[in-house]
Amino acid sequence: MNKLIDVSVVVIGRNEARRLSRCLESVQKSVWNDLRWELIYVDSHSTDESPQIAQQCGARVLRLGDVPPSAAAARNLGWRAARGELILFLDGDTQLAQRFIVQAIPSLTSPE
Repeated sequence: MNKLIDVSVVVIGRNEARRLSRCLESVQKSVWNDLRWELIYVDSHSTDESPQIAQQCGARVLRLGDVPPSAAAARNLGWRAARGELILFLDGDTQLAQRFIVQAIPSLTSPE
């Protein structure tokens, strides 16, 4: 079965408002060629505007439920919601190098 999305980018964070827009914008400005991708932000009980910023940047926003905040719980929620063949995890304070995806995909899809 072919999925409609090639790459799901799952960004996790908690109270990342000051840095989150740079992270999400770096994903949007990356070179994707003809790859189909989606952007998911998983919020771990932020008390700032992180979820709103992610939504404004075009991310599908998920929130951890009643579980204690943790990177593992956030990543698990994100990959379970992802529709992509491949999943790229980022933290909300990181920035994606513009050509990372197009350079990494050949290695990830090679039978070797």
